[in-house]
Amino acid sequence: GPITVVRVVRSVDPSLDKEAVRVLRSMPKWEPGLKNGKTVRVRYTVPVAFRLRAIDNSATNQQGENCFDNIDAVCDDDSVYIKADVVPSFPGGEAEFRNIMLRTIIYPEMAENLDIDGVVQMKFVVGKDGTISNAVPHNSIVTTYGNNEGDVSKTCNSLFVGAVKKGLEKTSRFSPAIVDGKPVKFRMMLMAVFGAGKNATIA
Repeated sequence: GPITVVRVVRSVDPSLDKEAVRVLRSMPKWEPGLKNGKTVRVRYTVPVAFRLRAIDNSATNQQGENCFDNIDAVCDDDSVYIKADVVPSFPGGEAEFRNIMLRTIIYPEMAENLDIDGVVQMKFVVGKDGTISNAVPHNSIVTTYGNNEGDVSKTCNSLFVGAVKKGLEKTSRFSPAIVDGKPVKFRMMLMAVFGAGKNATIA
């Protein structure tokens, strides 16, 4: 059950990398994986996020809980806001959004057969009517690891992105963002980790 062989897949900063590794190594023992009734080693991919937190009512919902990630700026291109008086909220809250995504994202068969894991950072727009559109990889950041040679990696990258897009298409409408009392388009972001057990995790 102890955690071993901890490595950083995508480095942010050496000091942050070191802290993430320290935290994982200091965790208590897990219940081990089982295969055919015997304990086995299992590889996990764990996203670790470091954020500066500040008291900002525009970044919280009515219960004071953080609503996904938003960037500290007024708006970006084409009047798509990334900060608002009221940020978008999902029926049932962020936990329900994650649950729906987990139920609807299907691990790509090719990646599963080749034992390829991946991480997709996806940004999307919540429209004035609460619908989701313009889902694209954030700055084209899509990472695969495992058998990541040439065309195989590119194909699996596309499959992971497609799986997340299909998951987003199946979610319910958000309550839209509000600026000056009016609904506006709002940019949001999520990270999907395709890893251990060939499941997707939303971070």
